[in-house]
Formats: sequence, C-alpha cells, structure tokens
Amino acid sequence: MKASIQDVRRLAIVKQHLAGSPPPRPSRNHIFRVIRDLAYIQIDPISVVARSHELILWSRVGKYDLQDLQYLLWKERKIFEYLGHAASIVLTEDYEIHSARIRAYVSGHGLPNSWHIAIQKWMKRNDKLRLYVLEELRRRGPQFLARSKTSPRELGVRQDGRMKETSQRS
Repeated sequence: MKASIQDVRRLAIVKQHLAGSPPPRPSRNHIFRVIRDLAYIQIDPISVVARSHELILWSRVGKYDLQDLQYLLWKERKIFEYLGHAASIVLTEDYEIHSARIRAYVSGHGLPNSWHIAIQKWMKRNDKLRLYVLEELRRRGPQFLARSKTSPRELGVRQDGRMKETSQRS
C-alpha cells in the first residue's frame, strides 16, 4: 500500500480529531472516542484558562459537559488517571499495558533506585497522612481538599500546596 505524504498528514489530523466540525451535542461517547484515538491525554493541573486535558477535549469535541468526563473516570471507569511518561488519562482497556510498570513501581524493580527509595522514605515519614487519605477515600469517595473537614495544614500541606515531610524520621 502506498500513500502520499499529504494523505498521511491528512490521516494524522483526522485521527487526532482536529479536522471537521465538532459534534453539535458532545456526549460521553465522543469524549471516549477522542481519548481512545489519542491513546491518552496529558493532565496538567495548572489552569490559566482551563486544565490542559479539558482544553484538549474542548479543541476536539467542542463545548462538552465536564461531568461527562468525570462520569467516564469515576462511574463507568472506562478511563483512569495514571503516571505514564507524565500524568495522564488513559484507557482502562489498556490497563495491561500499564500494569507491568505499576508492578515494577510497587516492587522497585526496573526503576531508578534513588527515586523509588526517596518515595518509600517519604511514604514512611508521612504514613499518618497516607492512612488518613485512604480512610477518607474509603468512607466518602473522591473529594476536593477544600471540602475536607481537616485543614490542609493538619494534613501536612504547606501554604504553597506542596506536601511537607512530617517530623517522623525512619
């Protein structure tokens, strides 16, 4: 099969959902198809206009209901947040692709030792925070930190939003 460079470019633009008009009423299915065709969308929590993954979807499906994305993530669980090469939303159907890296992270095999050791030390020093967050997730499900009955400072979050290490030392 032969294809011209123009055909290849056109195919790349179409498969990235950057050609044609957006659907008049974008649905969860439209959002899911975009993520499936892109394989993932990168998450960046900084939002000057909106969060990057929201803009990526908006540029492809037009004005959509953000709750549809949340529904795909938390109710249908057709997609999930994962740290691939960067924080991303990936397909749950591709879990097997990511599971080897997840197992490697948990075991420490195949990862730079210094990174894995630093994470383990931080987790040990901040075990109280980890247990609190896990219990809150079990009890109440995903929540915004702003809705927490415990203040961010009590959880070990500095004013700049970063986590501070607790005074416990391992």
